[in-house]
Order: sequence, then structure tokens, then C-alpha cells
Amino acid sequence: MEPACEERLVRSSLGRTRDSSRLLERGDGLTVMALAEGGACLAFEPGAGRAGSRCAVHRVLGHDALPSACRHFPRAAVTDDIGTFVTLSHFCPTAAGMLFRDDVELSIVEAPASFGSVTEYEGFDARGALPPLLAPGMLMDLEGHHAWERHVVRLFADRRHTPELALERLRVQAAQLCSWRPVDGPLRARIESLGEAASSGAFNHCSERSAPTGCGLGAAVGAAVERGGHEQASAQLARLYEMVRASVPLGLEPEPLPGDFADTDAELVAPAWRSFPVPISRYLAARAFASWISWQAPGVVTAVAALWAARAVLRVEAGRQCRAAGRILDGALLVQAIRQADLLLVHKASSQALADRLVAMEQGR
Repeated sequence: MEPACEERLVRSSLGRTRDSSRLLERGDGLTVMALAEGGACLAFEPGAGRAGSRCAVHRVLGHDALPSACRHFPRAAVTDDIGTFVTLSHFCPTAAGMLFRDDVELSIVEAPASFGSVTEYEGFDARGALPPLLAPGMLMDLEGHHAWERHVVRLFADRRHTPELALERLRVQAAQLCSWRPVDGPLRARIESLGEAASSGAFNHCSERSAPTGCGLGAAVGAAVERGGHEQASAQLARLYEMVRASVPLGLEPEPLPGDFADTDAELVAPAWRSFPVPISRYLAARAFASWISWQAPGVVTAVAALWAARAVLRVEAGRQCRAAGRILDGALLVQAIRQADLLLVHKASSQALADRLVAMEQGR
């Protein structure tokens, strides 16, 4: 918490009535908001009936009085020369729960009126930078990059696809897209044609033998999932999880892969996994949109591989939650798994380190 925010809170009526010494935790020269026994911020005010939940600091002192972390969380943003693009960290329990809503379709939307007062976004600042790579040695243009993001989100929104089929289609389409050259016409048009082919049901698998360089990671995982070979799929999931875990800076390491992961996955996760295609697809779409890895990776193939890695982390965390609760995966456990997955993927792992490790895996190093 910034010193000015701390001073304002301590001097406020909120600090006096709630005892600022309980609201704040101080140590090693830092001040943070204190947490209740269940892990919620002590300033959190749960809603009752039709009244929504709210933050006491925001209610009493306004948005500008919030610490920087609170002003931005759970937003994760990328700003480029076209604009600012925002996704959410689903470590926020409200954001995680929104993935299960059935009253709204998954889509990219313009900022609502409630965002009108938000003028600052901490995140990846790509203004003035070269656009993301389509493939090694070939840049995209910004219009093409955002067309690809829209395509990915639309594919995950299509309820005819399981999350795994959507990932497999993206893996093949990303590999095919790598052959594009400027003489072929606008990249945006090529990407939009991928969506038209998907809508018409036209879809060609590429084999490991014919796939361009970099196609191997998604193909290996996808093939294991499609064949239903649980042992092979579990090995791939474990490998991807450990890769993400190895991308976390020293001192922030998450828990290692559970020793009984494969058995837990088969017993408690796999029987119910296919019951949650919508929240899982939406979660993966959120990891694809406004993604830092898209700017840090050497192409769209690696960006798709990062989505396979996100799925792996979610599956591992689902197993961890199921084992702790002693029951088969359900909605409540999946919410907690989603939260822990984003704690690792968004808040702990270095996206650049993960991109580098994915490239090394694709190249067999």
C-alpha cells in the first residue's frame, strides 16, 4: 500500500471505527490490507439479498483512495498503438464465478460506462513496439493480431466445440497460418477465413509428419486427449505443469505436482471434466485475450501451446482440490481450481520464461 493511501485510510472515519491496526498489516517496511481468517480482505463487505458485495474503503473514501493493487485487480491489461485490452485474473472469486454464467455469451466487448473513471492500467505496454510475431522471422500487423484474438475467442465461444477440440483446431490453424506471406493479401482476411471454415464445418487435421515446425507440442497433447489414453495424457499434463512451475521466480514457487496426480485425475477429475465445457472454454479464452505471451513468443504456435499449458495447470489444480475435498469434481471445486490456476499463471509465473520454455519444448530441447 502506498504511504498516501495508508495515511488517508488511518485518518478516515473507517480507520477510526474499524481500528486501522486491524485493517492493516505492517512488516519489513511494507503495509498491506489485512486478511480475515477465511482469506478475504477485512474491508470486504459481503452482500445480502439483492445487495451486492462491496469494498468498505471504496464505499467510504472512493476509488482514488484504494491502494494501487486494489485499483487494478483483477484487471490484466495490454496497451498497444490501437488501444488498451483488458482481461481478468480469475484469482478473484467473483471473476471465477462469472465463468459459469449462462445468461451471457462469451464475446469481446467495449468498455462499459462503469469503466469511465478508470484512466490507468498497469500491464504490458506495447506502444511503439513492433507487433507480435506470426512465426519466427515474420511479423503480424496489429489488425491481424487482434483479428487472431477475436478468432480465438469466437472459437472458444462456439458450444459445438469441447475445450480440447477448440485447442486442437487452434493448434492446426496456427500451424497453417504460419505459411502466410504479405503477397497473399491482408493477414486479417486470412484469419477471418479460418473462422468461416470453422463455421462451415471444414476442418483438416495436420499430422506430426506434415506439420510445420512448432506444431509438435499441441499435437502431442491433443493426440493423447483424443485417443483417451489417460496415462499418456497425464504424462503430458504433468510435463506442462512442471514447465509452468519452473517459470516462477525463486521464492514464489507453487506446490509441486502431487505424487498421485495421475490416479487422482482418473478417479476424481476425468469422470466430471466434460460436464464443464463452458467455464473451461471461457477460462481459456480469458487466457488467450490480452495475453502477454502473444507479444513475447516467436509466433502464434507458441501462443497456442501456452493455452495447452493453461489447461494443464487447471487440470492439475482441479485434482488438487478434489483430493483435498475427497470428492469428484463439481462446480465449487472447479471455481477454486480456476482461482489457483490463475494465481500461478497470472501472478507468479514469468510469461517470458514460460514462452522460452515452450519454444524449447517445441524444438525438442
